Amino acid sequence: MKNIDPLLSAILALVIISLFPSCSEQPSAQRDKTSNHKESVTSLPLPDSLIDPKSYYYLSHLSTRDFADLYLSDSIYTNDYKKLYDCLDSLNSKNSQSRKFYEKVLIHALNDLEVVFHQNMAPHLIKNVLGYPNEFKSRISKMTDHELNFYAQALVGIRPEYINSNPDFIKTIKQLASESQGQLKNRLDTVLSIIEEYRNSSFE
Repeated sequence: MKNIDPLLSAILALVIISLFPSCSEQPSAQRDKTSNHKESVTSLPLPDSLIDPKSYYYLSHLSTRDFADLYLSDSIYTNDYKKLYDCLDSLNSKNSQSRKFYEKVLIHALNDLEVVFHQNMAPHLIKNVLGYPNEFKSRISKMTDHELNFYAQALVGIRPEYINSNPDFIKTIKQLASESQGQLKNRLDTVLSIIEEYRNSSFE
């Protein structure tokens, strides 16, 4: 076997040594680029519609749960906000714990109503009554008279098509009332009475 030229061996060694630092530096350089990219994205200013309290899309970049937490802590006023409707829509979640949590948002809203929001709650609330009638009965049993009054009005909403397109809605409440006794029956009858009264006055 022939001996390798010493000069050639030295050159090969230098080449090999020079390769290792560049390999080890590549992930670091990539991480720096990724970090810089993330910083540039997160530092972008939010659109005015997301930070203007008068905007329908106010704070709509937040998760529904984060928005709800802020709302329940009184960090957000009740208003005609998309995320508040998302909270009400979560009353129809298949997760019972989620429905229980977002019921708190509903009760909070009923005690701090804003007219436009109040008048547009119906689609979410009607869907909830039809989907979870037992929870509806439990809810009205715990409500104050004030909450019950505005809840019944909110079930009507401002547009007659919400109820007209859901004929089973009134039938469901009447059926629940016929099957109930005592205070619960009185509450269900009260809801029906308020709905009918408010419905007639709203649609004249």
